[in-house]
Amino acid sequence: MKINTGTKKAIIISALLAAVVVGVWFSGVPVDEFLHLHDQQLYFSREEILSLSFIRISEGMGVMNGLQLLMSFWDLILYYLLYTIGLSIRGVEMMVFSLSLFTCLFVSFLGFRRLSKIFKKGGAFSPLYTLALFYTFNTYTLIFWHTGNFSVTTLLTYSLLPLALSFVAQLTQSKLAFKNLVVLSVILFLMSFQIPLFAVAVLFMFCLFIFKLVLDRGNFRDALRNVMGLLLLYFPLALFLFGTIFYSFFNSSGMGINNMGSPFDVLLKGGLLNQLLMRFSWAIYNFRGSTNLFEFSNFFFNPLVISSYFVLYLFLLFFVYWKWRRGPLILASLCFLAFSLFFAKGGQPPFGALFNFLYDHFPPFKIFRTPDSKFGFGVIASLSLILLWVSPHVKPKVFVVFVGLITLLQSYPLLTGSAIVKIREGESMDRAISVPSSYKKVAPYIADEGGPIWFWGIVWKGRTLSCGGSTPGAGPFFLVFFLVFPSVIIPAVSS
Repeated sequence: MKINTGTKKAIIISALLAAVVVGVWFSGVPVDEFLHLHDQQLYFSREEILSLSFIRISEGMGVMNGLQLLMSFWDLILYYLLYTIGLSIRGVEMMVFSLSLFTCLFVSFLGFRRLSKIFKKGGAFSPLYTLALFYTFNTYTLIFWHTGNFSVTTLLTYSLLPLALSFVAQLTQSKLAFKNLVVLSVILFLMSFQIPLFAVAVLFMFCLFIFKLVLDRGNFRDALRNVMGLLLLYFPLALFLFGTIFYSFFNSSGMGINNMGSPFDVLLKGGLLNQLLMRFSWAIYNFRGSTNLFEFSNFFFNPLVISSYFVLYLFLLFFVYWKWRRGPLILASLCFLAFSLFFAKGGQPPFGALFNFLYDHFPPFKIFRTPDSKFGFGVIASLSLILLWVSPHVKPKVFVVFVGLITLLQSYPLLTGSAIVKIREGESMDRAISVPSSYKKVAPYIADEGGPIWFWGIVWKGRTLSCGGSTPGAGPFFLVFFLVFPSVIIPAVSS
């Protein structure tokens, strides 16, 4: 299979950018330390990974693990493979981060290029790759990377959306190649495991499909036949996924998908304004300056950064109004942008009662428990497609410079690593941590004792082992324990 020049350039540039950015992130981390990014799914050994690869965890007296297994499915596989080849935890992390950035840059570029060909929106390399840069490095991904939520499973759902949309746009064709249905079914399967973001992605796909069918006056029977063929290919692949979801839904106790609380009523603030300013985490404005999370929160309130959002919106509005031509791509993107902004604000006015009603009376809607971080995905995806629609109407150099500057302004803490590596020393293990020598010294003694291990969490002050400043808890000890004693099974933990 021959690879064209544009694809080769995208591969090389994506690989170099990923290596440079991850190198910058780890440049400030001592060689004997690794990174733990708040909620990051970090695994320390193959034994730990295997113990977490079941719907119920035997070491935890059969506690449900179904949804957690799905949400970390691709992470478990990648971490296991990397540990198998003998990499250290630091080496595994650097490889995972590099592969994640490369995948997002390259796969999103392929998606935008394919969409541009389908909708006849230019196709020059520079604007399309600049768009991939914006899609990879923006305020939404900045927040997800900083909080440790941009896992491999999340990354696949996020990165593959433009490519999935390009195949969905072809479902209205009367003579659609069977291989396109096969490829789309595989893409949907890869995306399916990050359930909340996949739900947002499916809504966007449905929106584009409907607009394409109606505006292009596609044949309804042909479209229905293509959709049915897609579902017949997809569902056998996703049997494990749906089986696990239903099993978890009907057998969960405690904090399950069918009995989640709704804390966002008091945590979400600012209405539509905070969503327009891409503050897709309530921690940004609720705990500003008082927590180790978003310690760089002044970035979100920087006048220059705030101005960049409005400049972007005005730029898009100007060209949409000036070059308006009704079509499925622009109408679907504009409608889904409005839809995402509306639901990202949750139960806040205006018309917040609609969100609350769906949350209280429609159980599947509970996956949007923190709507800003979920529907923010729709905001970024919609803006990216609007930029794609605008790109042919702007000189390539102007488009590249403008979108490049917007990308730098809205994501520079991510590019420089200040959102990744801890800035304030001595307060948290949320960023760079290491294994104390005392842990390593006691390892042989505990290993020789054998039998089950019971322990109480003890809080250490200082950079290596403290959690949330002065907040007590067993989390730090439990996290590092598995690194030092990967083969030890812990039946219970108390703190």
